[in-house]
Amino acid sequence: MAGLRVKGVALSVGIFSVVIHLIWVIILQVFGTDYLNWKLGLHFVSISGSVLPFNIVTFISLLIFSFIGGYIVGAIFAYIYNKFGK
Repeated sequence: MAGLRVKGVALSVGIFSVVIHLIWVIILQVFGTDYLNWKLGLHFVSISGSVLPFNIVTFISLLIFSFIGGYIVGAIFAYIYNKFGK
C-alpha cells in the first residue's frame, strides 16, 4: 500500500480550509448578525456583538492564514498516517 503524498494532502487540506472560510465570509456578509446569533445559539452560546463591515485586507489575511493552517494540519496528518497508519 502506497503512503500519502504529504504535499498533496497538505495542499488539499489548505485549499479546503480556504473554501470553507470563503463560504463563511459570504454567509456573514449576506445574512449578518442574524445568522451569527442563530449559529451560536445552536451551540448554546449568546454573545453580544456584531458582524464588522467587509475589509479586503482582513479578508485576504483570513484566507492566507486559513491556507497556512490547513497546509500544516494536512502535512502533519499525512506524515503521521505514513508513519503509523500502514
